[in-house]
Amino acid sequence: MSEKDNSVPPLSFEIERQARIKRSLVIQSCVRGTMRAFAEWFRTFVLRSTQLARGLAAQRHIYSDIREFQQFDDRMLADIGVTIDKGAQFDGQIAAVNAQIPRDMGHWGFVSSARLCRSHGANMQ
Repeated sequence: MSEKDNSVPPLSFEIERQARIKRSLVIQSCVRGTMRAFAEWFRTFVLRSTQLARGLAAQRHIYSDIREFQQFDDRMLADIGVTIDKGAQFDGQIAAVNAQIPRDMGHWGFVSSARLCRSHGANMQ
């Protein structure tokens, strides 16, 4: 004899309820993944923007120091103990500073103007 199946088939409203629950779980998972990816992207964006701003501020500070230094005449420089090789062109030193900045900064890094002045100070004496 055949054995009767005692399980009751699920009703249509029960199937719909289970489908809604599963759909809700899938949507929640997608939203969580999207928010996680956006948060990571935004974090990276903020960090790189901050590093870029610091690098630009350092470069602006270096240019300001260079412009201030250009205003000194030879007598004032001698009074403060700085001697300049007459054959050296200051524009060439600015180009050397510009060439050095990206290498010192790395990718979006920060470079201190004091370090650049120390490294190029030997060229000016």
